Amino acid sequence: MRGEIIWITAEQLIAANARQVPNAFVRDRNSLESAVAAPVNLSLYEAQYDLVVLAVHLLHAVAMAHPFEDGNKRAAFFAAAAFLELNGAIFAPPDTEETAQWVTGLIEHGIDQKTLCELLRPFVLVL
Repeated sequence: MRGEIIWITAEQLIAANARQVPNAFVRDRNSLESAVAAPVNLSLYEAQYDLVVLAVHLLHAVAMAHPFEDGNKRAAFFAAAAFLELNGAIFAPPDTEETAQWVTGLIEHGIDQKTLCELLRPFVLVL
């Protein structure tokens, strides 16, 4: 990681979701703001600086907040990927059903954040 952590903003996530989901709109702006703040708080108050942990925490927070009318899982995954890339990491997970199941597993409580970190870490190269 290079220097200070760069955080995803609600505006960036709204724009990304609009590109992915036609006619998408924000259902709950406050929950979206809370979701993008979740990894910031984890970093500040629990001294967590591991980019993969922070990305998965962001993914989980966005997905569970359900801030958009549609496309919440996609937005959550995009947020995690964009966060990693903004912070100098290369993120190249396989584009497979299994990867989608990992994300769904986290959302449906079939796997926890630590497990998803372990599953995704091999696909993250921090420069």
